[in-house]
Amino acid sequence: MTALLVLSLLLQQEEHISRSQKAPYQDAARQCERAEELIKDFPEEAVEILTRVIENRKIKKIECHLRIELRVGFFSKPHDFFPYQFRGLAFKKLASKTENQRDKEAFYKKAKRDFEESIKRGMKSSQAYLDESQKQLTLLQKKDPPVEPPSVDPETVFQKNWRTLLNQEKFRSAEALVETGGSFLPAEKRSDYRKKTNQECREHVLKITSRFLTDLERVVRQRDPFSNLSKTLQEDLRLTEEEELTALPPTYRWCREFRTTFSRFEKEKTVRINPLIDLTIQSIALTETPSTNPWLLATGTLTHSQIQLEIKQHLAKAKNALKEDRTAQAMAAAQLVNEWTRLERHIHETEKSSPFDPKMKKILEDQIDLFPKDYDGLKQIKTDLEKSIRSSDPERGLLQIERSLEKSRREWERLSLESRREIVRYIILCRGMNRFFTGKTVGEITAELTPLGKELQELGGSFTLTRFGPKIEELFQKLR
Repeated sequence: MTALLVLSLLLQQEEHISRSQKAPYQDAARQCERAEELIKDFPEEAVEILTRVIENRKIKKIECHLRIELRVGFFSKPHDFFPYQFRGLAFKKLASKTENQRDKEAFYKKAKRDFEESIKRGMKSSQAYLDESQKQLTLLQKKDPPVEPPSVDPETVFQKNWRTLLNQEKFRSAEALVETGGSFLPAEKRSDYRKKTNQECREHVLKITSRFLTDLERVVRQRDPFSNLSKTLQEDLRLTEEEELTALPPTYRWCREFRTTFSRFEKEKTVRINPLIDLTIQSIALTETPSTNPWLLATGTLTHSQIQLEIKQHLAKAKNALKEDRTAQAMAAAQLVNEWTRLERHIHETEKSSPFDPKMKKILEDQIDLFPKDYDGLKQIKTDLEKSIRSSDPERGLLQIERSLEKSRREWERLSLESRREIVRYIILCRGMNRFFTGKTVGEITAELTPLGKELQELGGSFTLTRFGPKIEELFQKLR
């Protein structure tokens, strides 16, 4: 039977999705894969996710292998896109978990309908699941002959109600039931039920926090994890509310704080580094060794990426900003690096090794070094210009100054706006004076230097220059 299922999966039709249609299919394939992972332990969530996929009107191709075009002519590996079959399996899992005959029958009926639809769409491997569901329905629908009701043991009734609450993940209610509905039990038995309740709650919390970590690591790998925080909170970073939990270990409290922080980001429509660093620092205590702490590594990696992004944004604003604004942008970027240093200091205080590569700090510092700075050769240019004008061969001196200024263009992007303005002004001055020495007119020189004039205009530089004589003053006015 297993061999036949595998063979039918291999023969399942393959659909190709073009780049123009890939967005909804990429998201649907990801949700389908995630739902498949949840079927075993969280079938209710799997049903919810798969229902959204099935009801998405943008999705036309279902129950097939999807290959999505990533770039022209290149397609992804095949995705197992079988939402009807997967939802049928989730319903079967729910049927196996419930003790209520009516609910069990309802779940098998839903599973049967999904498997029938899956087969209708060409998914032959669903036939075995359909046969099994039909078999279970037949057994459930058989009427047993009437029997004398057995005598009811009060502890059996209590235990059934207690187990129902545990299955519904209502641990605090189950604990309260021990004191109320189980008051007839000996104190020792009530104590055992309380211990069992807390033990199952701890196991449940371990399961949901482990899933939270897996989802967090998936979010960290996304290209822009903060682009849709509402969706991230609703689908990727889900967490059971604490009202019905009797055990709240540090990992759960940290996950709750993480969601609270992200909810604040979503409400304020902005991501702030300081709370992210605080979260990362809080995660240090979740394990004994920072170097193998998955919570620390995931949150720190996420924070480092956001710091890099924000430094780039400050750098872009500083590129063509005047000194006051440029300084403010540089200081804001430096503060972001300080926040990363704050995290490193807390890790160092544990006297254990860090999970982060030292190069991560160097990457941030290298970005800071890219902020525009004043050209330190301008003062010398002024001195050399005065000497050249008074020398016996001013043309040679001016040419050397011009060449020196042109060399500064090699680091043009790293020079301040004011420096770039002055460098272009000095190039116009040197080149204009040399052309006057060769006998050219103002009109001829203006035509030659027009590109430099346009560059000075784009930089917002000044065209007022009077200290080098009326011809230079006229040249600058005509280039305006």
